[in-house]
Amino acid sequence: SFIIEERSFMPCEDLLYGRMSFKGFNPEIEKLMIQMNSRCKEEEIEVDDKMEADVSDEEMARRYETLVGTIGKKFLRKRDQRVLQDEDEDEDGNNNTRPSKKAKKKFLKPQD
Repeated sequence: SFIIEERSFMPCEDLLYGRMSFKGFNPEIEKLMIQMNSRCKEEEIEVDDKMEADVSDEEMARRYETLVGTIGKKFLRKRDQRVLQDEDEDEDGNNNTRPSKKAKKKFLKPQD
């Protein structure tokens, strides 16, 4: 049996190098960070290259078009929604089942 003794659990847990410095605050530590973390990044880049997109570009574009239309309808005022519904009916050809013009409601004087 082959046993390896490791002084740190860092390689076992795939942790990053513990000491950190950013924006030139401690240049020595930043160099160490680059050295120690470069191994992990190389492996991640290889894994990312192997992964393929689940959704094709054409399918994503089609979904985006429908999403934009749906969200656009959500924020329309009632007046604008009626116009859209009338346009949809004209495209479907169901214009014969319902009259296109409705009689406007007028104010009726109360009778004495």
